Amino acid sequence: MRQEESLARVALASALVAVLVIILVAGLWPFNPLPANNVDWLRDKSGLRLGNNPIVVSRSPFQFTDTRWSSVSLEIWIRPARVGPSSTFLSIYTPGNPNQFRMMQYHNIFLVRRNIKDERGRWQDIAVGVDNVVYPNETIFVTLTSGPKGSSIYVNGKLAGYFPDSFLSGRDLSGQLIFGTSPVEKQTWQGEWRALAIYARDLRPDEALAHYHMWAESGQLELVKELPSTVLYDFHEGSGAIIRDAGGTGPDLLIPKHYSVPHKPLLQRPWEEYRPNLSYLGDLGVNIAGFVPLGFLLSAFLWGSARCRRPILTTIIIGAVISLSIETLQAFIPERSSGMTDIITNTGGTAIGCLLFVQPAVRRLPTRLGIAKAG
Repeated sequence: MRQEESLARVALASALVAVLVIILVAGLWPFNPLPANNVDWLRDKSGLRLGNNPIVVSRSPFQFTDTRWSSVSLEIWIRPARVGPSSTFLSIYTPGNPNQFRMMQYHNIFLVRRNIKDERGRWQDIAVGVDNVVYPNETIFVTLTSGPKGSSIYVNGKLAGYFPDSFLSGRDLSGQLIFGTSPVEKQTWQGEWRALAIYARDLRPDEALAHYHMWAESGQLELVKELPSTVLYDFHEGSGAIIRDAGGTGPDLLIPKHYSVPHKPLLQRPWEEYRPNLSYLGDLGVNIAGFVPLGFLLSAFLWGSARCRRPILTTIIIGAVISLSIETLQAFIPERSSGMTDIITNTGGTAIGCLLFVQPAVRRLPTRLGIAKAG
């Protein structure tokens, strides 16, 4: 009988270790805090190729806060490698407003999004965009202009959308520039970057068309002479980790050696993580269910220990500590996100496992095997 009890304890301990290993692997995979930054120079033309896990950042923030930048225009020349779920190819980050300005694609939709405060001081996410303009392996030249009369989006020199109620200034573009990923989460974009230009006024329709032809004919440097207060990156360097502004006023851009999500939050709050979709609910269910076996097996193991006076409470605390450790480490893994919601759901799953174990009908079997004490 004593041998059977010993074998049962070994089996329980082995199952507990296996569950713990599965939880750690699932929570920390892939455990690579420093993945390679997949950004390369194009060989046959000026530009960058952004592959899997790409990032390019400005060495210092853009400063477009004086009166010259009350109106603004921004031009980008890109070639997406694929279309699909949301991907961020350009963003402006500030500590007080991490999602201040973003250019994104969602399937075939080109989106411009901003975080602004309303009159009551509440953050609002404002989005404008145009549909059916982004296609894989097709070059697209986008001009965003904004002035007192609203904002316009031109695609390949032609007006694609006008938004009279949307207005932005140089202040919206003041901050750290980031290519290839969101500043706060892994939301990467793949494709080619050919050009970026920012002007201190809203371009007229004829200028948007003229600039499109100038870029296509490689006459982009003339734009620096034509318009004052111009920031222009034509990616002509062809090698190295530094990209310089041809206009001479903007900060250098840097191609880091490793990919990272540069401003990923540590233990993001639940209301910031909330997403009103089925995927979010599915994640909650998985996080709860994943810790139920841990709660069940660990409470059974501790219940049979004379040294543990409060096995259920101890089990719940251990489950919470394991989850906290995983979520803290996830902040340093670009592939993962760090949030408090998982800690709550994991701890809840641990508690459910404990409740299952303490049910008399369930606990009767491990008591007979000598795994847990009677009573």
